[in-house]
Amino acid sequence: VLLRALEAPDAQAALLQLDPLAGARLRGLSIRQEILQREGGTLTSERIAEYLGLSRQAVDKRRRAGKLLGLQTGRRGYAYPAWQLGQNGVLQGLEETLSALTVQDPWMQAAFFLSGDPRL
Repeated sequence: VLLRALEAPDAQAALLQLDPLAGARLRGLSIRQEILQREGGTLTSERIAEYLGLSRQAVDKRRRAGKLLGLQTGRRGYAYPAWQLGQNGVLQGLEETLSALTVQDPWMQAAFFLSGDPRL
């Protein structure tokens, strides 16, 4: 709701007077929201732990080790993209792909996976 309010032309004009980068920041927030909603949305750490048959601590350990993609969502913790799961757990090859990526920012990694580039 706040994002939609800030996207209003009057709000953007006021923000640009205070912060010349406000437009870019708003676009970034919008893109993050899109990433969170694409390809099945996201799961909480509790839900992904249940799906994988792990504890929440084990899910967190996998995320920190780069074996599971978790997107930090502020005070709410992490959101785990649903698309990284298959019928039998984590998609085959996900861990290897995450480790091969040169970019370490999880949001950029998610954008990579969702790029839609057929060469990928």
